[in-house]
Amino acid sequence: MADYNFKSKLGIAREDLEQAKFKKTNDEKIAVRVGNEADSPLFCSLVTPYGSVAISIYDDTLSVPENTVTKLIEYVVAPGKVFKLYDILVSGDNIAKYTVKINGVVNKVLRTHYSSGLNETFKYDYLRLGTGDKLEVFVISKIEGNSDYDVTIEGELGNE
Repeated sequence: MADYNFKSKLGIAREDLEQAKFKKTNDEKIAVRVGNEADSPLFCSLVTPYGSVAISIYDDTLSVPENTVTKLIEYVVAPGKVFKLYDILVSGDNIAKYTVKINGVVNKVLRTHYSSGLNETFKYDYLRLGTGDKLEVFVISKIEGNSDYDVTIEGELGNE
């Protein structure tokens, strides 16, 4: 089983996420394989009692210019799948305004500042997204110059 890694964050293109093949192991964890590649961008964890899998999708955007709306991540739920959203974690080098859109509609907005910290969490507690639903996270850097920003979507992927 050298081509599976059960405990590390792996790299997979978001567009390949839904095509990933899941394999349950004898220790109740899952392994993910995309095509002929051994690695994938999911954090592999315990299989839930409902047959879904807890996942974490990470992306970063480098050199975001001041006052420019920049998409950090986009995730579309594949046909026949359900995504239960736990949290979205955002962070960056400088103060910023983060916006979450679901199906093109603003859902939540958070601002970071040096006095309150540059890391924030959008809490969702199992918000259910169905087939075709689109989740996007945007940032507007509020400081002069270019800054780097990170985003992590955490949730549970399963069948409808």
